[in-house]
Amino acid sequence: MARSFDGGNRRLTCAWGVLIAAAWLVGSGCSSNDSASMAESSNGDGSIYNPSYGSGGALSNGVGSGATYSTTTSTGVTAPPAEVEVKVDFEAPQSSQNYVYATNPTRDSVAVISAASLAIEVVETGDEPRYLRTIPFKDAALLIDVASSDIAYIETANAKSSITYFQKLPSANAIKVAPDGKHAVAYYDVDAIKASTFETLQDVTVMTFGAAGPVATKMTTGFKARDVTFAGDASGSPAAYVVTEDGISVLDFAAIDASKKAGIAQPTQVFTALEPKGADISVTPDGKYALGRVDGTSKLRLVDLATGKPATLDLASLFPPPTPPVTAVGGANGVAGSNGAAGAAGAAGGLSATGGSATVAPVATAEITDLDVAPNGKFALAVARDKSTLLRLPIPEAFSDPSVITKLPVSGVVVGSAALSPNGNWAVLYTTAVTSERRIVIVDLVGDASPRILDLTKIIKGVAFSASGNQAYVAHKRPDTISNSSTLTTEQIIDQAYGYSLVDLPKAFRKLQITPADTAFSVTVPNSPYVFLTLSDTNNTVQRLDMDSLQVDSLELGSKPISLGVVPSAQRAFVSQEYAEGRLTFIDWNTLETTTVTGYELNSKIRE
Repeated sequence: MARSFDGGNRRLTCAWGVLIAAAWLVGSGCSSNDSASMAESSNGDGSIYNPSYGSGGALSNGVGSGATYSTTTSTGVTAPPAEVEVKVDFEAPQSSQNYVYATNPTRDSVAVISAASLAIEVVETGDEPRYLRTIPFKDAALLIDVASSDIAYIETANAKSSITYFQKLPSANAIKVAPDGKHAVAYYDVDAIKASTFETLQDVTVMTFGAAGPVATKMTTGFKARDVTFAGDASGSPAAYVVTEDGISVLDFAAIDASKKAGIAQPTQVFTALEPKGADISVTPDGKYALGRVDGTSKLRLVDLATGKPATLDLASLFPPPTPPVTAVGGANGVAGSNGAAGAAGAAGGLSATGGSATVAPVATAEITDLDVAPNGKFALAVARDKSTLLRLPIPEAFSDPSVITKLPVSGVVVGSAALSPNGNWAVLYTTAVTSERRIVIVDLVGDASPRILDLTKIIKGVAFSASGNQAYVAHKRPDTISNSSTLTTEQIIDQAYGYSLVDLPKAFRKLQITPADTAFSVTVPNSPYVFLTLSDTNNTVQRLDMDSLQVDSLELGSKPISLGVVPSAQRAFVSQEYAEGRLTFIDWNTLETTTVTGYELNSKIRE
């Protein structure tokens, strides 16, 4: 039920994941891949970064920042660690078409704030409300009451909210909402487990939002859910795909709604129980195929989800083996020699004899460190880091005819990850594993411009894009060891500073922005050039990035920001702050004028 005042700034599990989307398209038919975003909200988010150098040189000239790819050990050459997909999780208010929903887990309530009038209604919930998500095209939200083990649905109309509870449902710590707003899936994300607060890792709840009101249906899926994705888009989302350790469990919404009974979503295997578990598993948007890879191998697996038929492709076959052939020499004193087993090198020597020798045929290898499916599902993009090569694989044709695969070698630069702009026009190649490699490669996916290299001078943590897709944000990290010496050079000071880079992709121009603290949360404003971000630690700063001009404006708030969001209908960003009585600041994203609501934890409202 609703009461007059006691809402709270809640914290919801949102992620800005700087997603590493491998993407390279040659010729016509290229389309966008998964874009990176800094803070996930119901309206979409993103990020951008800042270095101020001119355009990069041609790809063939990109030798030289001293990047070292591999190291030599007693057993040969080894690759650097796996590429890192940056993901920052936090609980933040969510916005619907007209309202901001802010949970307060300690007070068991949700504050519903009108972005237009700043009127606040506080809705009592179950115990410890968390993981709230708003529903597209509605003024409504879904959340999990963790301590009371129920799901609550809040709908707001004419400034009044109603709440519906669903009890005796499976444990959950994550909610994903379909793009069309007609369904949602609550599940237990195994990668976000913080305590053993679950009974099983194979049950999910499917929520249906129909004319008769919300309906909950329990479903059994594969073991250890790691993600949920959806088929379709805002015009229609007919199914969800639960990525599990066992494979892909398909949730057919029409069948579930028709049966209105609990059921089993039998997983389709991508990797068998005898194979390593997949590091990346993706589903094409049309739901026809699942595509997976395993860290440390060159093999990809494509599974037809309708028939369960698998196909395997070894990308190492696309690269020539090393030359010349290796000569294996037998060892002395009964020990097999190096570069080959005793059998390959001839007999091992006796106590005072040396074994024979043999020529060992070299084996082609490829280290696939990134794999993503394009949004249209017609191709996948893979990065072979040890070959510094980006590959485009038509789906499903590449698995029956590897000759259709297109390769883009990148000489002189280590690349292990790729991010594709949301407009599908640009790919940014980089690595997070080799800290001495600070360069990115900008690839024009639709024009005929040569790939260009920019040296960003700082360690790269991740890449995201503006709403238009024509600018990139590059998040940086500082070195592990920081010196306080008074004799540091300018380059050393820059290297040790916090900061990010903004990159104009068509111009291949970068701007480095130094900050007093690391970035914390960010949100991209839909259909505008703006991105808002906050800084970590005790900093009270909010920055607005104008991605068209690469200009940065800073605002100082009264207390530390703890989350960000946007309300497009009001053209406002909002910042929830660390404040005992509750504090929320609305920012006009065009003029930067602010209005702050304080004290809604004390059953009153004060505007500053």
